[in-house]
Amino acid sequence: MYYNFGFGDLVLGKNGEYLVDDRIETNNGDVKKVFYTTVSALHNFFEIHREATVYIEGSSQQRIDIYTRLVSRHWNEIEPIYLVSGGVSGAIEEFQHDNSYEYLLISRRKP
Repeated sequence: MYYNFGFGDLVLGKNGEYLVDDRIETNNGDVKKVFYTTVSALHNFFEIHREATVYIEGSSQQRIDIYTRLVSRHWNEIEPIYLVSGGVSGAIEEFQHDNSYEYLLISRRKP
């Protein structure tokens, strides 16, 4: 089963309800903090959904490139626990540090 982890800014909609806007660019310098917070939730998520695959896509190519670089930077901590793949041009491949992807897929390694 696939799950999409979405995150963005909480904004007040026209009808007075709060919405999560994942396309807004506030440029407040917290992209790493938001990404790390979201990724840190993976451990608990996979404890409940052991067979899940998480789909991560940026709202722009720049954002997915940032996510890819962050995964590369922390590869030594990620690789023993998670399987990471990248999607590009309709194909899915094992994560490669220098590749540019349209989305990432993350699942827990089998014990």
